[in-house]
Amino acid sequence: MRKLLYFVVTAGLVAATTVALASASSTAPRKASATPAQETANAYLPKGVAPAVNDWIAPGGDIANSGFSQLKQITSANVAGLKNVWNASFSPATVTANPQSQPICCPNNMMIQVVRTGVVAVDPADGHTLWAYQGPQFNTIRAATNQVNAARGESWNKKLNYIYVGQQDGSVVALKATSGAPVWTAQVSGAGTYGSASGAESAPFTQYYDDGADGIVLACPNGGESPFRGHMDAYNSKTGALVWRSWTTPDPTQLPYILTWANPAEASQGGAAIWSIPAVDPELGLVYFGTGNLYPWTGRQPGKNLFGVADMAVDWKTGALRWYFQEMHHDIWDLDTPNPPNRINVPIDGKMTPVIAHGGKNGYLYVIDARNGGPVPHFKIVEEKVLVSHTKNDAGQAIDGLTLNGLWPTQPIVKGAAGCIFVVDWTVAGLNACGFPSDYLQIAYGGTAPKPGVQGSYGPNVQGANGTDVCPTCKVINVANGRPIIGTGLGAAHTSAEYYVFGGAAGGGVMGYPRKAYNPITHNLYICAQGQSGGHSNAGDNSTNAASVSTGATDTRIIRATFSAVHMTDNTMAWQFLSRSNDYGNCYSGAMTTAGNLAFTAFQGRNDQTAAQLLAQGIAPGGTFVAFDATTGKILWKWGTPGVTFGGPAISYAYKGKQYIAIYHGLPGNTTLAGGVGSIPSNQRDQLSVFSL
Repeated sequence: MRKLLYFVVTAGLVAATTVALASASSTAPRKASATPAQETANAYLPKGVAPAVNDWIAPGGDIANSGFSQLKQITSANVAGLKNVWNASFSPATVTANPQSQPICCPNNMMIQVVRTGVVAVDPADGHTLWAYQGPQFNTIRAATNQVNAARGESWNKKLNYIYVGQQDGSVVALKATSGAPVWTAQVSGAGTYGSASGAESAPFTQYYDDGADGIVLACPNGGESPFRGHMDAYNSKTGALVWRSWTTPDPTQLPYILTWANPAEASQGGAAIWSIPAVDPELGLVYFGTGNLYPWTGRQPGKNLFGVADMAVDWKTGALRWYFQEMHHDIWDLDTPNPPNRINVPIDGKMTPVIAHGGKNGYLYVIDARNGGPVPHFKIVEEKVLVSHTKNDAGQAIDGLTLNGLWPTQPIVKGAAGCIFVVDWTVAGLNACGFPSDYLQIAYGGTAPKPGVQGSYGPNVQGANGTDVCPTCKVINVANGRPIIGTGLGAAHTSAEYYVFGGAAGGGVMGYPRKAYNPITHNLYICAQGQSGGHSNAGDNSTNAASVSTGATDTRIIRATFSAVHMTDNTMAWQFLSRSNDYGNCYSGAMTTAGNLAFTAFQGRNDQTAAQLLAQGIAPGGTFVAFDATTGKILWKWGTPGVTFGGPAISYAYKGKQYIAIYHGLPGNTTLAGGVGSIPSNQRDQLSVFSL
């Protein structure tokens, strides 16, 4: 049994609003810059990175993961006329899942889409299949179901005309782009892991880059709920031979990093899987990626536990570590970093600054110097002491949450708009700093407010954090067992006597694997975040369970998701969309932005009631694919049908002189729409939907 108990805010919502946070310098949306001159149009990318113009040939549009398309045939002025021009489904009816990948286009005048059963190539104009590759059908975690092990991306080598895709057995395959015929296969999950029989939870990610020789394919195992040692691998793109391997936990010889593990033996199977597509910088010669949670989550000896839950930069030729930045010290909450890093150049204080922008499941956006992992002007990150629970259990024994959980006494706290992507700091001060409701804890969790300053008002032998009422207005009483639910800052050290609520949660988290997107014209980074928070307590003495701390399922004031535009020149919020409505829900599809002053994302839809109940109320219980004005945040266009789910980002491409927008998503396999919509309904089929004017 896990030592920590979690619950998730997943309430249904009624109104959608666009707000400017208190951290913004102005409540008015910013004006976009003029279209950059041709000679500077690519300045947002490192030298050597080809931008996404007519083609979208890497998962992030380019190998730096900018998520930006330079196409501008479809604009904020005409996007209202966007029409669905074709749809295609590829997996058989017996294969159901929540699709979480995106296509690439248009190598050899083909669109390539990785699917649950393999890879397909289709005509970009009408979607008819040109070839199909059947990969190994082996579910590595849950062999009895098809609900997991999602495929999440593919990449293209123009020199050799190969497509690279991760497979269900934890391997990577190289395919001829003209026919889908396999060329080579390399096993990724077997090295230093628990083996392919119980290996990765989803197919390995791939990223191709030209190193000036044969070319490199990056791939890595993911997962994290079993004992293994994470690593990033580089394979020869022509032969599949391993070129280098960079481990994400240290061995006993790696000083001083192994000293961050009080028990060095724990590092050998310490997890730190890699959940996202890496970014590549040919100019600096670096590969950037984020690492996942440690294994086991709890019960480890004290220490920071490098390189778990960290940003890492390694040499693109050798894999040697160049720098790291740890986002969570001694993580015991599954607050890892599955979000793809954006390697972009941003004009800050009059000069182009190379940065890495990386989102975490804790809800923070970390913006750091791409050259050395150091600080970036305006994007302040401060090591602050965590709140420590000093309480007594029912036997009258003193409990110290910091010692009990082996936690680190400080955590890196993000300031400004980058700290306001979602509710992370649930104290009144933290909520006010971001412009969220100051009584949001009570809105989300209900219960009865305690009497300010009255000791023991929480129940038997419970005195409140540090023996005092640290914040009477940011606590409520859990009516099920009388325990306090306390709004805190990130990483608070808890016990079994109370629930500490701070941003982020296990599972998909706030910013999951789908990418963010940077627009060099507006200078905004667009971020899709889903509404989760964690109520954290220890099991054992005063044992509790997840059902005892629940949220109001239909409270219309609860923020279900955000779509944020962070102005990267000064760390202010250009605009932010709050999802609180029937048509919008969790945002777990990432973002894509274009030179047409557009930002695209998609919402999962409502899942607090069954589809049948929603339909009876006249509400379409489907997800919604949305185009925003990139400058103002105004919704200009949307599309969706009942039962649709969105788990992957959109792309844009031009084919025969016409611009298209494409998104791969889930579609109900029957008309009953059984079960809750918005998570992963058991009857979801895949569908690739393409739009144009």
